[in-house]
Amino acid sequence: MSIIPYDLLAQTMDKRVVKTKRAVFRALLSLLRDQPVTDVTITDVCRLAMINRKTFYSHYESPIQAFFDMESLIIQGYIAQLKTRGVILAPDFQASLFIRRTHALIQEAPEDFRILYPYFRSGSFIRDFGIALGKEVAGYTAANPHIRDVESFIFSYVFSITGLLVSYFDWIDSNYPVSLEHLENTADHAFSVPLKTSLQI
Repeated sequence: MSIIPYDLLAQTMDKRVVKTKRAVFRALLSLLRDQPVTDVTITDVCRLAMINRKTFYSHYESPIQAFFDMESLIIQGYIAQLKTRGVILAPDFQASLFIRRTHALIQEAPEDFRILYPYFRSGSFIRDFGIALGKEVAGYTAANPHIRDVESFIFSYVFSITGLLVSYFDWIDSNYPVSLEHLENTADHAFSVPLKTSLQI
């Protein structure tokens, strides 16, 4: 299984485009095992994807542009999974469920995650994830007129979810200092107690 949700491509694109993008993304993933994206060349991608340069240029100007398109698809799929599982934009949000589902998704494709993790950890990925999530939350608020302070709701939601993701990444970077269950319980506690109270000395 791959961390890249190729099925989402098929929902919005022509079969030929889907085939090409799938080949490009697979080539990128393979190349990133041994080198950073900044060192990947169009020749490398075309060779592994078995496409010519003209076909590549009909979709992308550079491997980095293709990478960002792949990243965008990953974020789209991640958010879709969280929504489908009732993790986000559900009546009762549970921080532990967010962490558990994120961890489970990673375990479905650990090798892909290992390759892409340095990019997931970067500020640009977190920013792009926050922007995409913000659009989803804005759509949710538009369908729920009972939310009065829409701007604060969107900001709080995005700030909280991106913060949880960063905390999960910190847990990985720290070489799993506590169990996943402990991390989940800590997250639930932080979300069940008002932040102002938690910060009181």
